[in-house]
Amino acid sequence: MEQVNELKRLVIQTQCTEMWGSLGPELVAVAIESVHGKERCTALLDGPAYAYSLIGSVCSTRCVDAVGGELTVQGKRIKPEDYLPLWRQAVADRKSIQQARDEDGIELTFYARGHLERQRSDKRHRTDDPMEGFSGWVAKYQERMTVDADGYFTLKLDGVEPDACMSWHFINGYRDYRDKDPRNQSTMTVSMVPVKRAADATPLADAHEEAQASLFN
Repeated sequence: MEQVNELKRLVIQTQCTEMWGSLGPELVAVAIESVHGKERCTALLDGPAYAYSLIGSVCSTRCVDAVGGELTVQGKRIKPEDYLPLWRQAVADRKSIQQARDEDGIELTFYARGHLERQRSDKRHRTDDPMEGFSGWVAKYQERMTVDADGYFTLKLDGVEPDACMSWHFINGYRDYRDKDPRNQSTMTVSMVPVKRAADATPLADAHEEAQASLFN
C-alpha cells in the first residue's frame, strides 16, 4: 500500500439536508493528503452519506490503515482511538459546499448519467420528485446534457448550484441499475482549486476611493 499522510479533513454538508433532514445531515467527507510529496484530495465515499455511514467507513478503512502505519496524520503515526475523534469533530464543524470551495479550495461536482431514450418515458419513482417523470428533468437540463452515439447521456452539475445535489439524486433514480456500463454510472468527484484570498483582489469600495483620489493627484 502507498504511504498516505493526512494533512487535513473536511466534511461538507449538501443542500439535500433540507429535504431529508429527518435522516440527519447529508455529508461528503474529504481527506486532504500528501502522497509521495504531492497533495491530493480524496472522498471517503462514492457519494453523499449520513454521519453513521461516514464514521463507519472511517472505522473500516482509515483506522485500519492507521494501525499498520500506512496512514499518518501530519507525518506522525496515530492510534485508531485518537484518529476517529478527528472525523467526529470534522462532522461537528461541517461546512457548506460554497464554504468548502471558498475557504478550503475543495470543489464538489456531480455527474448524472443514464440512457436518454430508454428512460425518457419513465414516470417518477418517488413521491417527493418535483418532476412528473424523467422527461421533466430532460426539459430542465437538455441543453447541458451530452449524449453519445449509443444514447448514453452525461449531465455535469457544479456542487454550488442550489439544485445540483437534489437533481443528481432524482435523475440517478431513473437509470437502470442492471446496466453496468460505466456510461450508466452516476458519480461524484472532489477536486482542489485555488483559494482566492482577500489580498488577491482590491475591494470595490477601496478601488472606488483610489480612483477618486487619483483625480486630484
